[in-house]
Amino acid sequence: MAAPTYDVIVAGGGPAGSTLAWELARRDVHVLLLERTRFPREKVCGDYVDPRGLRILQEMGCLQRL
Repeated sequence: MAAPTYDVIVAGGGPAGSTLAWELARRDVHVLLLERTRFPREKVCGDYVDPRGLRILQEMGCLQRL
């Protein structure tokens, strides 16, 4: 079995990295997202999401669950 190949490797699964990985994957880009911590995790910077971020979460289909 051949090792998987990726077009893009994203380092960090925080708000920016995970959104970037999601958007690239939607465009059929083969993405590997690397994060050193285990999810779910406490992340203070994620406590506030502005309206633009809420629209992105809605588009991603995960706003209702949050």
